[in-house]
Amino acid sequence: DDLVFLPNAKGFIWTSEKDNFNHLYLYDNDGKLVNQITKGSWDVISFYGFDSNQNVLYYQSTEQGPINRVLYSIGLNGKNKKSLSPLSGTTDAEFSNGLKYYVSAFSDANTPPIYELHSADGKLIKVLENNADLILKMKDYSLSKKEFFSFKNTDGVELNGWMMKPSHFDP
Repeated sequence: DDLVFLPNAKGFIWTSEKDNFNHLYLYDNDGKLVNQITKGSWDVISFYGFDSNQNVLYYQSTEQGPINRVLYSIGLNGKNKKSLSPLSGTTDAEFSNGLKYYVSAFSDANTPPIYELHSADGKLIKVLENNADLILKMKDYSLSKKEFFSFKNTDGVELNGWMMKPSHFDP
Protein backbone atom coordinates (compact mmCIF):
# COMPACT_ATOMS: atom_id res chain seq x y z
CA ASP A 1 0.00 0.00 0.00
CA ASP A 2 1.13 3.53 -0.76
CA LEU A 3 1.26 5.88 2.22
CA VAL A 4 2.06 9.58 1.83
CA PHE A 5 1.86 12.11 4.66
CA LEU A 6 0.65 15.56 3.65
CA PRO A 7 2.68 18.65 4.57
CA ASN A 8 1.68 20.79 7.56
CA ALA A 9 0.15 17.78 9.37
CA LYS A 10 -2.99 17.82 7.21
CA GLY A 11 -3.36 14.04 7.13
CA PHE A 12 -2.24 11.30 4.79
CA ILE A 13 -3.09 9.57 1.52
CA TRP A 14 -3.32 5.80 1.52
CA THR A 15 -4.20 3.21 -1.12
CA SER A 16 -6.53 0.44 -0.05
CA GLU A 17 -8.78 -2.25 -1.52
CA LYS A 18 -11.49 -1.70 1.12
CA ASP A 19 -14.15 -1.37 -1.62
CA ASN A 20 -12.73 -4.41 -3.52
CA PHE A 21 -10.71 -2.19 -5.87
CA ASN A 22 -7.40 -0.45 -5.17
CA HIS A 23 -8.17 3.25 -4.65
CA LEU A 24 -6.74 6.39 -3.08
CA TYR A 25 -8.13 7.61 0.25
CA LEU A 26 -7.54 10.76 2.30
CA TYR A 27 -7.38 10.41 6.10
CA ASP A 28 -6.87 12.99 8.83
CA ASN A 29 -4.03 12.60 11.34
CA ASP A 30 -6.28 10.68 13.74
CA GLY A 31 -6.90 8.02 11.09
CA LYS A 32 -10.46 9.15 10.33
CA LEU A 33 -11.50 8.88 6.68
CA VAL A 34 -11.95 12.33 5.12
CA ASN A 35 -12.87 11.14 1.62
CA GLN A 36 -12.30 8.46 -0.97
CA ILE A 37 -10.35 10.28 -3.69
CA THR A 38 -10.76 7.74 -6.53
CA LYS A 39 -13.83 5.54 -7.06
CA GLY A 40 -15.00 2.96 -9.58
CA SER A 41 -14.82 -0.65 -10.76
CA TRP A 42 -11.13 -0.38 -11.63
CA ASP A 43 -7.78 -0.27 -9.83
CA VAL A 44 -5.16 2.37 -9.16
CA ILE A 45 -2.00 0.62 -10.38
CA SER A 46 0.62 3.24 -9.49
CA PHE A 47 0.49 6.32 -7.27
CA TYR A 48 3.12 8.81 -8.46
CA GLY A 49 2.70 11.51 -5.84
CA PHE A 50 0.90 14.53 -4.47
CA ASP A 51 1.65 18.13 -5.43
CA SER A 52 0.80 20.11 -2.27
CA ASN A 53 1.05 23.46 -4.12
CA GLN A 54 -1.66 22.45 -6.61
CA ASN A 55 -3.54 19.96 -4.34
CA VAL A 56 -3.27 17.42 -7.18
CA LEU A 57 -2.43 13.71 -7.14
CA TYR A 58 -0.98 11.74 -10.04
CA TYR A 59 -1.74 8.07 -10.61
CA GLN A 60 -2.01 5.30 -13.22
CA SER A 61 -5.14 3.16 -13.39
CA THR A 62 -7.19 0.66 -15.39
CA GLU A 63 -10.16 3.04 -15.81
CA GLN A 64 -10.16 2.50 -19.59
CA GLY A 65 -10.21 -1.29 -19.31
CA PRO A 66 -8.02 -3.98 -17.84
CA ILE A 67 -5.57 -4.04 -20.75
CA ASN A 68 -4.92 -0.28 -20.63
CA ARG A 69 -2.84 1.67 -18.12
CA VAL A 70 -3.70 5.37 -18.22
CA LEU A 71 -2.11 8.31 -16.40
CA TYR A 72 -4.42 10.71 -14.52
CA SER A 73 -4.34 13.76 -12.30
CA ILE A 74 -7.08 14.40 -9.73
CA GLY A 75 -7.75 16.90 -6.97
CA LEU A 76 -7.33 15.91 -3.34
CA ASN A 77 -11.11 16.27 -3.00
CA GLY A 78 -11.67 13.69 -5.78
CA LYS A 79 -12.73 16.30 -8.34
CA ASN A 80 -11.20 17.70 -11.54
CA LYS A 81 -9.94 14.35 -12.79
CA LYS A 82 -7.98 14.65 -16.04
CA SER A 83 -6.54 11.97 -18.31
CA LEU A 84 -2.92 12.70 -19.16
CA SER A 85 -2.74 9.81 -21.67
CA PRO A 86 -3.98 10.74 -25.15
CA LEU A 87 -3.82 7.18 -26.55
CA SER A 88 -5.14 3.77 -25.49
CA GLY A 89 -2.44 1.42 -24.32
CA THR A 90 0.02 1.75 -21.46
CA THR A 91 1.38 5.09 -20.31
CA ASP A 92 3.88 5.06 -17.48
CA ALA A 93 5.55 8.14 -16.02
CA GLU A 94 8.64 9.27 -14.15
CA PHE A 95 7.99 12.57 -12.36
CA SER A 96 10.59 15.18 -11.50
CA ASN A 97 11.17 16.26 -7.92
CA GLY A 98 8.37 18.68 -7.15
CA LEU A 99 6.06 16.99 -9.71
CA LYS A 100 6.30 19.85 -12.23
CA TYR A 101 7.37 17.63 -15.15
CA TYR A 102 7.28 14.00 -16.16
CA VAL A 103 8.68 11.74 -18.83
CA SER A 104 5.98 9.47 -20.22
CA ALA A 105 6.59 6.11 -21.82
CA PHE A 106 3.70 5.06 -24.05
CA SER A 107 3.34 1.77 -25.87
CA ASP A 108 0.68 -0.67 -26.92
CA ALA A 109 0.71 -4.17 -28.37
CA ASN A 110 1.55 -2.87 -31.84
CA THR A 111 3.64 0.22 -31.01
CA PRO A 112 7.17 0.34 -29.59
CA PRO A 113 7.74 2.76 -26.70
CA ILE A 114 7.42 6.49 -27.32
CA TYR A 115 9.13 8.74 -24.76
CA GLU A 116 7.96 12.32 -24.22
CA LEU A 117 8.59 15.17 -21.79
CA HIS A 118 5.42 16.80 -20.41
CA SER A 119 4.54 19.52 -17.94
CA ALA A 120 2.45 18.31 -14.99
CA ASP A 121 -0.79 19.42 -16.68
CA GLY A 122 -0.11 16.98 -19.53
CA LYS A 123 1.11 19.48 -22.14
CA LEU A 124 3.73 18.03 -24.45
CA ILE A 125 7.06 19.83 -24.21
CA LYS A 126 9.24 17.58 -26.37
CA VAL A 127 9.21 14.15 -27.99
CA LEU A 128 12.37 12.48 -26.70
CA GLU A 129 12.18 9.26 -28.74
CA ASN A 130 9.37 8.21 -31.10
CA ASN A 131 11.05 5.06 -32.46
CA ALA A 132 10.07 6.13 -36.00
CA ASP A 133 13.05 4.30 -37.49
CA LEU A 134 12.09 1.06 -35.77
CA ILE A 135 8.44 1.42 -36.86
CA LEU A 136 9.56 1.96 -40.46
CA LYS A 137 11.95 -0.99 -40.35
CA MET A 138 9.29 -3.30 -38.88
CA LYS A 139 6.96 -2.59 -41.83
CA ASP A 140 9.37 -4.60 -43.99
CA TYR A 141 8.51 -7.72 -42.00
CA SER A 142 4.72 -7.55 -42.60
CA LEU A 143 3.99 -8.62 -39.02
CA SER A 144 0.37 -9.15 -38.10
CA LYS A 145 -1.20 -6.83 -35.57
CA LYS A 146 -2.37 -8.21 -32.24
CA GLU A 147 -6.15 -8.20 -31.96
CA PHE A 148 -7.74 -8.12 -28.51
CA PHE A 149 -11.02 -9.73 -27.52
CA SER A 150 -12.97 -10.91 -24.46
CA PHE A 151 -14.74 -14.19 -23.87
CA LYS A 152 -16.45 -16.03 -21.03
CA ASN A 153 -15.21 -19.37 -19.81
CA THR A 154 -17.51 -22.24 -18.80
CA ASP A 155 -17.88 -20.71 -15.31
CA GLY A 156 -19.08 -17.41 -16.79
CA VAL A 157 -15.88 -15.53 -15.90
CA GLU A 158 -14.94 -12.93 -18.52
CA LEU A 159 -11.36 -13.28 -19.71
CA ASN A 160 -9.23 -11.18 -22.05
CA GLY A 161 -7.29 -12.63 -24.94
CA TRP A 162 -5.39 -11.65 -28.04
CA MET A 163 -4.54 -13.27 -31.33
CA MET A 164 -2.33 -12.71 -34.32
CA LYS A 165 -3.64 -13.88 -37.66
CA PRO A 166 -1.32 -14.78 -40.55
CA SER A 167 -0.41 -11.71 -42.60
CA HIS A 168 -2.37 -12.93 -45.63
CA PHE A 169 -5.27 -14.32 -43.61
CA ASP A 170 -8.44 -14.99 -45.64
CA PRO A 171 -11.44 -15.09 -43.29
